[in-house]
Amino acid sequence: MTARAPWPQSLPVLLALVGQTGWLYEKDLLHWWWGEAYSLLLRWLPRLEPGELSAPECRTLRKLLRLNPQYEDLQVAILLALGTARDVKARRVAIKLVRRSPHERVREAARDCLLELGMGRGAGH
Repeated sequence: MTARAPWPQSLPVLLALVGQTGWLYEKDLLHWWWGEAYSLLLRWLPRLEPGELSAPECRTLRKLLRLNPQYEDLQVAILLALGTARDVKARRVAIKLVRRSPHERVREAARDCLLELGMGRGAGH
């Protein structure tokens, strides 16, 4: 068994690792780290305050949003975090999710994200 590296102790460090290495973008999400990273993201994302995410962190979250559609809870948390961060580049992906997501909770989070970005309740329809 190989030794595991210590886990990041903050969301910025975790997102920097993801953004620099792409290690959560791999097709095989059965690696030992996915469960822990997923748990950390779900724990940290809802606690974000406006302005806490940097542009590279928002970009990493948008990539995770597109590449992991099967994780409904994670999509909801990411959308709400991007709305809180006022990430205007999230607008395009949020509109797509309002229209196409099979999950009602994801569609509602995408609408909330669009509201945070200053777009009306009818955005995406």
